[in-house]
Amino acid sequence: MITPDSFNDSEVLSRRHQPTIADLMRVLADPDARITFVVGAGLSIDSGLPSWRQLIQRIANEIGEYENVRFGELSMLDDDDLVRKAEYLLEALIAKRGNGTRAEVVRNALYRDYKKTEPGQISYALARLIKDLAGRVVVLTTNFDNVIDSSLSEMDPTFPVVTLSLDDYHRVDGLLQDRKVPVVHVHGRLGRLNNATDPDMGSLVLTESDFLRHGNDVRRVVVDRLKTSTTIFLGLSLTDPNMVGPLWDTREARQPAFVLAVPPMTPGASSIEESRAYGIVKNQYLSTELGLNPIFLKSYTQLSQLLFELHISRQAVDAYLDDSSPTSLAYGYRFERLLTACYHVLGYRVRDGVVEGNAAHDRLLQLSAITDVKSAATRKSGAAATTVAELLKQFQSSTKIKNELARQRHEVGDMHSSEESFAVLLWLRNFAVDGVTRYSIRIVASSEFPVGVDHVSGFNDIQIRPDSSHTASRALANGRGLFWNLPGEATYGVWHGVLSVPVRLWEQIFDDVRIPTTVGAASLITTHHYRAPHEDFPRGAHLSLLSALSPIEKVALGTLLEHQVQQLFTTKV
Repeated sequence: MITPDSFNDSEVLSRRHQPTIADLMRVLADPDARITFVVGAGLSIDSGLPSWRQLIQRIANEIGEYENVRFGELSMLDDDDLVRKAEYLLEALIAKRGNGTRAEVVRNALYRDYKKTEPGQISYALARLIKDLAGRVVVLTTNFDNVIDSSLSEMDPTFPVVTLSLDDYHRVDGLLQDRKVPVVHVHGRLGRLNNATDPDMGSLVLTESDFLRHGNDVRRVVVDRLKTSTTIFLGLSLTDPNMVGPLWDTREARQPAFVLAVPPMTPGASSIEESRAYGIVKNQYLSTELGLNPIFLKSYTQLSQLLFELHISRQAVDAYLDDSSPTSLAYGYRFERLLTACYHVLGYRVRDGVVEGNAAHDRLLQLSAITDVKSAATRKSGAAATTVAELLKQFQSSTKIKNELARQRHEVGDMHSSEESFAVLLWLRNFAVDGVTRYSIRIVASSEFPVGVDHVSGFNDIQIRPDSSHTASRALANGRGLFWNLPGEATYGVWHGVLSVPVRLWEQIFDDVRIPTTVGAASLITTHHYRAPHEDFPRGAHLSLLSALSPIEKVALGTLLEHQVQQLFTTKV
């Protein structure tokens, strides 16, 4: 198991520092090995759905006052655990409404912001790996949503994925014989519409009484998978007794079991290094007492990258594990080659991990074109935008968005807003220096101000961390796009609101295998402020168009931003 010091100072995707990665790769490459993935809320969160705590919070918010008591607010302040809170919150909300079912309440809280859920990068990476293993892989999920099911179906509409409830578990062996992939929702499944094509399945397991009622059945299924297959846990906190109990019961007689974990930011930690070290030390219990083989990652971007690396290694495990040559398939070599090419495309020189020079003028012109709204083509009604500038132009002319923006501007007192301008910042990962990995990024190009080693020394080593004041850093830590505001007027001048997205470049590994590798981030910045949740809007500030976008519109904007930055590199990389 990796030590805290090694975790903080090394490339954690390296098998030298985490040999357990090589162990897992060899298991997945064994054609006779049976595999089970046990996935939790981490995959749902990565796809924009709420965490378990956020789900309970939404139900509490809807209750508000009940029986002359601030019931919803007080319920989130007491010390009861979440399954107990879920018990009395559901009862209170249904009683207050006078009608409805538990499934309807949870469905509304789960899918409230999305008409359609787009699978996140982790789900997509996992789906690619699962497809490789069809006929010998089972998926257990504690999630109510269909993120993993739809990830498999959207990747390949003909893919033989079969969604099951806990009551259908007996069908698993027959489905494997038919080379199908069973996805078992052990806590029940809630369809977005609960119709013939998207039905509810099984019993909902959310409250304390649900866990008591169905816990033994869930445990039997988990025990069976642990005894008959190599089991890989991801996206779970592993505090659920229905998961921990089977691990304890089978610790002396089971197949290998792995957990892929990203230690969360710890409140009160003095630094990200201390927080990560604390997370690793406290999780030693998983190894010493439960017999799990942990693989720790620094971010959710690294988690999705690891899943892609497992996909590659399964195709040619010996070639992947042979890291004696700079042409090796191993992640470290590939990443350094790709990152070096990215710097060269932008006009920089790289010597022994040290970046020299300034961004090339022609590349800055390409970057400027991304947000040139005035010159963007006007698409016919209903036609999809193909550039960020076209999409921003559509947003500016949308009656729905203009009305929502006017409503929010009235709420914050922005009655005389000025014209909004946009620009792009481009960030790339830093190289390791003297054998020490810097899990950090630097600004390498901007459409609005000079960028180079002589201009932005304060932005050359921004650590990737979930609590960073820089949204590009936080987007990489979380592995998905983030809307917020830039830190401090003195830092970014007239620029305020921001959308940051990870930037992934596709590599052709084999004739039939292409995977994305994350090299940095892109930030769309604006002269107006974004109305961030739970933050006071600055007095006298102007509200950004970005504040009026729906979740689906935000995803579309982030997708186009990443796509156009990819095009900046793919002409030469």
